[in-house]
Amino acid sequence: MSKEEVKIAIHDLLEQSSEKALKEVLEYLEAVKNKKSTSDNSLKKNLNRILKEDKNLLNRLAK
Repeated sequence: MSKEEVKIAIHDLLEQSSEKALKEVLEYLEAVKNKKSTSDNSLKKNLNRILKEDKNLLNRLAK
């Protein structure tokens, strides 16, 4: 996937997300930017946790 395709996919997912999920994703991305999370595995786990917490988002993505 190209960088532009990734950006489009992320944008599409964010458009369908709840306000709570958006805030959590923002906090997560800020932490990544500030390098608070040090390993790729940790980053994946954190993002996975955020997405799992918003069941409404997951239900909409499944449609």
